[in-house]
Amino acid sequence: MTNPDPKLHRARDVAAGLVQSFGESFWPVFELLDDEVERIEARRRRLDGLCRPTPLRPKLSGRSQRTGSPKTGELF
Repeated sequence: MTNPDPKLHRARDVAAGLVQSFGESFWPVFELLDDEVERIEARRRRLDGLCRPTPLRPKLSGRSQRTGSPKTGELF
């Protein structure tokens, strides 16, 4: 999944500037844009965490490589 549209980030930055320059009346605009950017980024992070390749497990010692069963006399 890609990062949010750069225009969305820019719009959020402009809205933040409006809040700083003209006061709280622009806060709802900033909040909507900020929430959307955060939602998209959170979804991307969730997918990135799931899509990372996992390393293969090392082979366990004491087990037959052909059958995977324990050696004679071993319980586990």
